[in-house]
Amino acid sequence: RPNIHIIASQLREPTYVHLSDTDGAINQDAAITVTENVRGYSALLVGCGLGQHEQTHQFVESLLEQNELPPLIFDADGLNILSKIVNWWDKLPSDTIITPHPGEMARLTGLTMDEVNANRWEIASQKAKEWDIVVVLKGAHTLVASPDGQVAVTPFKTDALGTAGTGDVLAGLIAGLRAQSSSAFDSTVIGTYIHALAGIKAIDRIGNSRSVIARDVLDNLGIAFKQVESN
Repeated sequence: RPNIHIIASQLREPTYVHLSDTDGAINQDAAITVTENVRGYSALLVGCGLGQHEQTHQFVESLLEQNELPPLIFDADGLNILSKIVNWWDKLPSDTIITPHPGEMARLTGLTMDEVNANRWEIASQKAKEWDIVVVLKGAHTLVASPDGQVAVTPFKTDALGTAGTGDVLAGLIAGLRAQSSSAFDSTVIGTYIHALAGIKAIDRIGNSRSVIARDVLDNLGIAFKQVESN
């Protein structure tokens, strides 16, 4: 609730739900508010900018106990909170999507980041089956693994997508596609491809990858969609 007046002055398009807080952090009582407000929603993204306050941990746990949640996408702090919940995968609905980078994947699996990076394909595929969710393992040539054994590889490798906020753009893009009735796997495959292509387009417009920030990727999504749709 305390953040709405700050954000709304900069972002005019979104609608807002007033969530109860403790010291500025979303608290456990907000789970009921979210549940009541998302009835009829087609997708729910949890995690971007969420924080890791103890009350917010309780919020996520309470949210997962609610019935009739829309299809879920977990990213960022949502993943960090999940990693601290015992058998967290048993609490997620089937077809949930998670979008970890290697560090988050290490926390979710209990492996080291070196182990994750050394066995990306195997770990993504194995955990998607074990957890019965779609896993987007981010990194150079991002992987998308589904519980039925499908694995897709994004044919892009660029440091333009390694800056702060670009992962949030990806998570939002996947959530938007999921909300348009695409399957969990298709949403992630299309989303990761469009996101990376937008990063390449941003490099082309700016002139180098080192100057690309998340806003540049966001601004080039339309160009990326147009190229894919015209082919």
